[in-house]
Amino acid sequence: MPARIMRRIVGYVGPGLALQELLYGFIMALLFVTAAQLGIVKDAISAIVLIVGMNFTWGAIDMIVFTVVDRFNQRKYIRLVAGKDSAENGRYVERLIEDELAGTLIDVVDREDEKKIVELIMASRLESEEELLRDRREMFMGSLFSFVITLTTVIPVIVPLMVIRDFGLALTVASGMASVCLFFTGYYMAPYVGYSRWKTGLGLAAMGWAITIAATFTGG
Repeated sequence: MPARIMRRIVGYVGPGLALQELLYGFIMALLFVTAAQLGIVKDAISAIVLIVGMNFTWGAIDMIVFTVVDRFNQRKYIRLVAGKDSAENGRYVERLIEDELAGTLIDVVDREDEKKIVELIMASRLESEEELLRDRREMFMGSLFSFVITLTTVIPVIVPLMVIRDFGLALTVASGMASVCLFFTGYYMAPYVGYSRWKTGLGLAAMGWAITIAATFTGG
């Protein structure tokens, strides 16, 4: 059941954004755990409040920004497709479409096939209002789930702080849990890009710790 739910969430958000939010969430939580281990945060309650507050805040910011940017992009795409039929705008719009497709799957497609894709878009019609509305709903759900992902990353980190009375031991367990979660994030996301599960898991865990240590000592 959890795997099915996770697949559905990733389906809305996309593997790239899901990975981004998981990394943000675990690294931000790990940052405060490390700060507490260094004595910057003095007790479990303060650590929990900071971890939950930080992840909630940045998850909400991401949700709002993604929603606004997605809506902005949709309006831009509508204007592009709607304006392509004008003779004087044709070549200009074609170049804009090529620019919009840069940085996507089309980058690894043969140049001739890329031109065919652009021509296909140029020959396409706009969706109906109902379809555009459905797309906006899906965009919002993707933004909402990005917030959910970021917020749920606090769970494995704050549980040890809530149930273990020894603050030092609780921090050690929380740190270990965050590291394990970073590993499994890479382990389960690796197939999306064809990488080795173990190498990706260990690589993300190491990267997470490197970022955490650097951020802790630079005021991150």
